[in-house]
Amino acid sequence: MTGTSLPPAVLLAVKVMALAFLLHNQLQALPAPFLSFVPGLDSLPAGGILPMVLQAACLGAGLCILFNLWPRLSSLVLGTAILIAILSSRTYLENNRFFTGSFLFLAGLYSDRFGLSLLRAQVIVLYFGATLNKFLEPDWRSGQFFVAFGQVSGYHSVYAMIPDSVFPIIGWSVILTEAAIFGGLLIPALRRPAVWLAVGYHTSLLMISGRTFGLFWFALLASFAVFLDWPVRSGEVVFNPASAWRLATASLHRLDIDRIFQWTSSPVATLTVLGKTTHRRGFAGLLTILLNSPWAYLAFVAVVAPLPEHFARLPALLVLAVLGLLAADAFLRRLRPLLVQRRTLVQVSGSRG
Repeated sequence: MTGTSLPPAVLLAVKVMALAFLLHNQLQALPAPFLSFVPGLDSLPAGGILPMVLQAACLGAGLCILFNLWPRLSSLVLGTAILIAILSSRTYLENNRFFTGSFLFLAGLYSDRFGLSLLRAQVIVLYFGATLNKFLEPDWRSGQFFVAFGQVSGYHSVYAMIPDSVFPIIGWSVILTEAAIFGGLLIPALRRPAVWLAVGYHTSLLMISGRTFGLFWFALLASFAVFLDWPVRSGEVVFNPASAWRLATASLHRLDIDRIFQWTSSPVATLTVLGKTTHRRGFAGLLTILLNSPWAYLAFVAVVAPLPEHFARLPALLVLAVLGLLAADAFLRRLRPLLVQRRTLVQVSGSRG
């Protein structure tokens, strides 16, 4: 993920988007001009070849991104092709496609002068618009949106058991959650918790609805990478070649082609990841390695993106489980010093007694 014209975080984001685009049947969905936003475009004699041109451009640019061939230029080409497809047909316009195309287009315009500001601004504006739109919409404030959603989503019997007084609470919870994400992304000190909140929020929506909404779930979660400081070196991995983790350790070591971790062989009891302030052992260490490995996200998308929509809840369940483990780990790390302090006080009190 290093050694290219894009920062590692941006490169990871565009790789995920390109892979999801190629594997989520988006190539076949590229339209012929119809009810275009550009007057006269759908009446051009050569309009019939536009889908083939767009397909070739998207396929070529997507593969170039995945194989680190001119990733910035390829992002610009892929984003432009998606935006042209949207302009050529009103029926092709979906929020998820517009967001993906815009992000890729801005990634293609990346420069050291502006850094990540344009890409971050797109995501922040998205949440500002979503919050404002829902706040101004009476059906969201009253909860009627969820009543209507329950009638068309196939879960009418479930929604019928929910008291009417609960729906306004749900509506305001959504509005306040998106407002919190918007505010958190604006403040550097709150960006990391805002990202985790957003990942949990959108993955929960996927669990409820059973839909990724096209590319939206993949693209939005990938875009959060630009708010995080993607580590060039995340720490040291100490492993025992003869331990029960030897197969996993050997595989992860070979896959760490960017040398994100420093790998050290030592006769320790179990796999250990040594960070700046924390040490994680065993499964927690393994999870830390995976979360800091770009290939893990690409492998996840490669498996999940082609799945039929009715299997969408399975990857969502996995993501929520990982978030739960991270939350539990963070809670225990903060609780442990308090327990040690309390134990010390008890021992001191006992010795005085």
